[in-house]
Amino acid sequence: MEIRDRLEAELAKTAARLQNLDGLLTVREAGGLAPLADPMEEIRVAGDREIDFAMRSRLVERAQRLAEALELLEAGEYGVCEECGQTIAPARLEWLPEVRTCVGCQERRERLAHVVGTDDGLDEVGDDEELL
Repeated sequence: MEIRDRLEAELAKTAARLQNLDGLLTVREAGGLAPLADPMEEIRVAGDREIDFAMRSRLVERAQRLAEALELLEAGEYGVCEECGQTIAPARLEWLPEVRTCVGCQERRERLAHVVGTDDGLDEVGDDEELL
């Protein structure tokens, strides 16, 4: 599969998952207007809502990264590490087509984020597939 086709397919799949999740959120919100009789059920519903919003946020971020990857492809800069300028391994791009750093630079970002105590370096760690 050509790179452009792969990026567009991943973007379409992510957008569809986001649309499905938005529909689920709408249904859950409509059902959540009336107070629940069981406090434990209310806690579960609130927890489910938090998880849904977190998944939505991750899907939006992934869609943005995929769109940016398409722009980089248009500019002839796709597959080049934004940190060191080296070529990103094809296997890494196959697994995470939106990735913008090579493995070495991503590891450095993660170590720095761990030392600083933020999650700034973790934006490219994995696919959201296992979340849904």
